[in-house]
Amino acid sequence: MSDEQATAILERRARALARPMTRAGEGPGESLVTFTRGARYALPVVSIREVRPYVPPHPLPRAPSFVAGLVAARGGVVPAVDLGTFFGAPAAGEPDVLIVVAEGAVEVALLAETVDTVADVPHTSLGRLPAGTPPLTREYAIGLTPGVGVVLDVVRLLQGIASSLQSPNAGGRRPGAPTPDEEGAT
Repeated sequence: MSDEQATAILERRARALARPMTRAGEGPGESLVTFTRGARYALPVVSIREVRPYVPPHPLPRAPSFVAGLVAARGGVVPAVDLGTFFGAPAAGEPDVLIVVAEGAVEVALLAETVDTVADVPHTSLGRLPAGTPPLTREYAIGLTPGVGVVLDVVRLLQGIASSLQSPNAGGRRPGAPTPDEEGAT
């Protein structure tokens, strides 16, 4: 794919993301952006600050395993987070996109293979997660929408990422994973 083709795709996506959106509790549904990172996920458009081509993050020594490093975003630096690793899933393919997501003071760049669509999803289409959904995915998901994917709770997800990054014992551990002291306890 040429640089011009990639730029055209990203401009189309930016125009789609910039259209008026419906917030939760207003009207029939919510505008969600769908993306893949090993699995198919969806986030509310209102939480997305930027979607751009992937650039390799700068390594961050002693960071938890789900942090790929740091990337420049919107005049600052944010952690690049691999949701697949965060949720304890097997390694996903190479990312092609960074999705900068913010809620309150927390801002991260999520790695993604693709950003697929902006979909207006009725609240009534939100269903339960299937049996066998991994516990961490279940903890940070609102539900499942057919044809869209796992709808993530952005506030809880970013709080979980932030608390994992701030924990002095977090280096290399996923959120929810037992600490060395907890592993030895019965």
